Amino acid sequence: MKDKVKERILLDLVQQNKDIINFYSVSKEEKQKILEIISTAEDNKTEYVFPDFVFDNGFIEHFQITSSHTNRNGSYMERKNAEVYREFKKKMKEADEKLSNGEKWIESFSVEPVLQDKQSYSYLIKSFKDGFEKHLESLEKYEGIKEVGIFLIEYSDSVLRKNIKNIEDLRSIFSYGDVSKNDKKVYMLSKDIDLLKYVFTKKEKVDYIIFVNRSCVDGLYIEVIKTEKIIELVDILKDGYIFYPINLYTGKFSIGVKRFGDLC
Repeated sequence: MKDKVKERILLDLVQQNKDIINFYSVSKEEKQKILEIISTAEDNKTEYVFPDFVFDNGFIEHFQITSSHTNRNGSYMERKNAEVYREFKKKMKEADEKLSNGEKWIESFSVEPVLQDKQSYSYLIKSFKDGFEKHLESLEKYEGIKEVGIFLIEYSDSVLRKNIKNIEDLRSIFSYGDVSKNDKKVYMLSKDIDLLKYVFTKKEKVDYIIFVNRSCVDGLYIEVIKTEKIIELVDILKDGYIFYPINLYTGKFSIGVKRFGDLC
């Protein structure tokens, strides 16, 4: 049985931030039902790797997606973050040693930016579909209760931004979360026509998507989308949005060490 600590932390994060969840094409009754599921879903303690969580009449399965270039060693973003973490630990160890020796020491260091050519919308599309298909294969083999199926999808990079293609194409006469607003640049699945159409083709197997974007720039965004009603979102979006990456620096640190009592 796989370690599900990260999955539990993420689901707890969603539950703790339920007040900021945007619901799309979901009735009031369904909204309350989903919030109850998020609060009461239990870790899957059976021999099955799939799913991560279970509740009375269904399951929640988590997977991550990335907009970063990926190879056998993982995503470019993950590798850069790992490099920064290793360098930071190294510097902190040096600082601790110098402090123990009573030395004065100050140093700063920065890392290279995550370049745009290592991030793209096409990478995100591939990551999303590959992850979705892989977990659908696991769902086919699952013999537990699957009356209600939920995929909990986490966008781990938060590098993509969005801009509306044609603001006149968005209708404002319906209320579907914030689908008709253009005040947030952060990537949101509810604005992505291509992936919404893809998910709609899987509506017989997955009932809801919980999409989490933990943006280091814009904060936390959580969306709940009912797959059966996705076409309603697509109709409202019309031409929709374009998505593009931004350059991000993965870290910049300054470390200073002095003996206690030193004034200068």
